Amino acid sequence: MEEKISKALTLAAIASLFFRRGIFHPFIVQPFEILILLASIFGVISIIKNGIDEETKKELGYWGKWFLLFFVLMGIGFIYSLIFYKMDYQILVNLLKNYFILLCDFLTFFLILYHKNSVNFFKKSLVSFLGPLVFAPAVFFPVLILFVSITEGFGSLFLGFHTSRTDFGNFLIIPSSILIAYFFRSQNVFRKTAAWIGLVILIALVLWTGAGNAYLGIFLVSLFIFFLMIREKKNFLWVGKSFLLLFLAVVSAYLILPERAQNTPIFKMFPKLSYLANIKASDAHYEDFLKSGITPATFMPELGSYTPVKSIKNKDLLKMVSKNFHPEIDLSDRKYIWSQSILILAKNPLGLSPAYEYIIKIKVLPDSDTVGGSHNTFLQIGLSGGWISLILFFLFIYKIFKLLGDSKNDDWEWLAIAGASFGIFTTLFLDTRMLNPWVWVIISLAVAYSYTRGKSESLENKNP
Repeated sequence: MEEKISKALTLAAIASLFFRRGIFHPFIVQPFEILILLASIFGVISIIKNGIDEETKKELGYWGKWFLLFFVLMGIGFIYSLIFYKMDYQILVNLLKNYFILLCDFLTFFLILYHKNSVNFFKKSLVSFLGPLVFAPAVFFPVLILFVSITEGFGSLFLGFHTSRTDFGNFLIIPSSILIAYFFRSQNVFRKTAAWIGLVILIALVLWTGAGNAYLGIFLVSLFIFFLMIREKKNFLWVGKSFLLLFLAVVSAYLILPERAQNTPIFKMFPKLSYLANIKASDAHYEDFLKSGITPATFMPELGSYTPVKSIKNKDLLKMVSKNFHPEIDLSDRKYIWSQSILILAKNPLGLSPAYEYIIKIKVLPDSDTVGGSHNTFLQIGLSGGWISLILFFLFIYKIFKLLGDSKNDDWEWLAIAGASFGIFTTLFLDTRMLNPWVWVIISLAVAYSYTRGKSESLENKNP
């Protein structure tokens, strides 16, 4: 009974990942963390009462050593920063929050390993990621964003029930990968069509977020699956038709968006045109909102400030793009942040703890007072736990993909997990994702799937 409750709570935690707004402060406890803690309690009770099979016990013990080492290294980073840098109350609060989130992420890993042999566990886990489809009404009836705070920039950027549109965009890589995989693997026309429609909605939300790393992640997932399909099917006509339908899904996703949201991906890919959207918040569009008698629940700037709120007619915008077609990826701020982060890591080989960005300020631009994180997960891990933790993480990622490669088969679950893992992995180079639980969930599913469905050697032989 306790095992069933633990499994249900674990699946509920995954399903809750589309909601990441804090409940209690300053620790920002989320539904995911609460559900994982409850699932862990019931899981421990189940193990005490019913025991655990020897194979799972070895698997948990093996990966437990990895995570324990991560925690120890980050603890050493904390002691190092405590000795050589100033620590105030706020830094300690943020440090405790980060350790708490990491603990819940690691517990998730063990829970998924523990429940991996349950009937249809992987299918249920992947379906649990499809929560963002609840935002479909906002795509088709954009007036709804006036009543619920799920956008910013007067509806030009979508963030859902997250505090960051880039975080939400990154999360959407996983459900999008799941539906792409299901679309390609399913032989049932009705289910294939349903997956395609769901994919249109999810891609529309991704475009609306304006998150460049999400655009890149889903593009690379599509390429990954494209080459896999060619190798498997060796039928270029079938693969070509399927990807034409995928392309039509992207076009359809763009077309169903409200006009202001349609501007967002164009401004993202052609940043030199974004000046067209800058008008005073007190200008006509804001007055239109007030005349409607409804105060928008989106994030409102002070009157007189500048924000990208103006909607440009898409046909006019596309004409400008066609006349001056120069798409670009602006990494100028990233390059500056990365260079600073590398220098800081070189000077602090033991790391600075997971609260490093509060201990040493990393400027976004040379002449700016704005500070932030390293915008790279590998640098984030290095700055948190030192050089050894960075090497350990590279080995960890290598092992994940090695296990996935060994377990390759024709199941849609494998394709979904492999595609999502690849897509999320590519975004680790562009942003700090160590504390995002969905990263650890998909990694956990990759490991657990490999052990249950894989063709690799047993853990005992593979890890003596």
